[in-house]
Amino acid sequence: MTNYANLFNIKELSMDQYKDLPFDQLRALLRDIGALIAHRRHEALEQLRQQATVLGFTAEDLAPKKQRRTGASPKRYRDPDNPDNTWAGKGKKPNWLIEALEDGRNIEDFEVSS
Repeated sequence: MTNYANLFNIKELSMDQYKDLPFDQLRALLRDIGALIAHRRHEALEQLRQQATVLGFTAEDLAPKKQRRTGASPKRYRDPDNPDNTWAGKGKKPNWLIEALEDGRNIEDFEVSS
């Protein structure tokens, strides 16, 4: 484990003094601070795990999984001239719809009735 004793002297430095530190010392300081944060996060996580176990919580209780929608999005637009041409209204418009709109048709002409 890293010795964090030298980190406690840093609060005596002003921002101007930090600006004057050589690059290698700044990198070392950053590395040490990152290690200290990681260590404290690990300790806190272990405490939370112990408390959750004592109280009878499960991982699902603490962080429920999101229910994902399965399947394709419903088709909102259909080409009346070719019913195989459909579009859910998400993403880039398909070429068949772009061409029809350029020919002066309205997008409402292609909406699927519910």
